[in-house]
Amino acid sequence: MQEQWRGVTRGMMSACVILLAAWGVMGDVAAAELRKCKLPSGQPVYVSDACPAGSHEVWQRVVTADPRHDLALKQRQDDISQWQQASRRETASRLRPLALRGSGGRSSSDSSMAVRCERARERRDRIRDKEWMRMTYDRMIQLDDAVSEACR
Repeated sequence: MQEQWRGVTRGMMSACVILLAAWGVMGDVAAAELRKCKLPSGQPVYVSDACPAGSHEVWQRVVTADPRHDLALKQRQDDISQWQQASRRETASRLRPLALRGSGGRSSSDSSMAVRCERARERRDRIRDKEWMRMTYDRMIQLDDAVSEACR
């Protein structure tokens, strides 16, 4: 029985040592040294270790993380999340089948125009979903103009 407790104690001590080591590493991430070195060509280089061979150190500073940056990043992520949710709700409302919306006594040509308009919106939304990271403002305007043309 005493042998088992020694094994458990050793395991717990190992876990504590690992946690303390990880904590020490995380502390290093919050504050780091930054050096500005000048190469023989005169070009500046910024490094966190020693200056490269052949260069000389201009200055050295301790850099700490700015907590305001984390807050601004969190706010930006929240804004993006809210925009995505609103966009998904809008898209879902547009993608409801036309039958659920009701025909409202439309003629055949009105119905075909509504289908063409709906298809143009779906195409625009598919392209936006696919290319949203690379989408330019001009491309968004172009897609919206195509929908306007189809929905006339």
